[in-house]
Amino acid sequence: MFEVFGVTNTPPPSVGTIISLVIFTFVWLVLLTRIRAFWQFEPPPRSSVSLADFESPVQNAIRREIPAALITGGCFVAVGWLSVLTHGSNSIWVAIPGLILGLVAVVGIVVTTSIWLVNRPRAFVPPKLRRAPGLISRVRD
Repeated sequence: MFEVFGVTNTPPPSVGTIISLVIFTFVWLVLLTRIRAFWQFEPPPRSSVSLADFESPVQNAIRREIPAALITGGCFVAVGWLSVLTHGSNSIWVAIPGLILGLVAVVGIVVTTSIWLVNRPRAFVPPKLRRAPGLISRVRD
C-alpha cells in the first residue's frame, strides 16, 4: 500500500487467501443458482405436525434476507478477486471499481440488516414474505 518511488512494498496474496476466495466464490455461485427459488419462496405444506411449527423467528428472518445477502456477498467476492488479480497496481481504473463495489457491499450490509430486523425495504424481500413481521417485532410480542 505504501509507495516509494513507484515501488510498492505490499506482499503478494497468500495461497490461503486465494483458496479462501475460490471456496467463497464456489459457495456464492451455488447459492446464486438457487436465487429464483429463494425469491419465489413456497412455504412448506401444513400438516398436523410440521417442521414449520418448530422454526424460530431467526430462521424466518434469514429466509427473507437471502436474496439481498447474495447480492452483497457477490460484491464482497468481486472486491476480493479484484484485489488479488490487480495486486500492486496503482491505477485509478482499478481503484474506482473496487471503491464502487465496496460501497455497494456496505450499503448491502445495511439493507440486509434492515430486512433481518424490521423487514424493510420490502422491495428487496421476496414477495410472499413481505407481510411477515421483522425480528424486532416478533421478539417484542
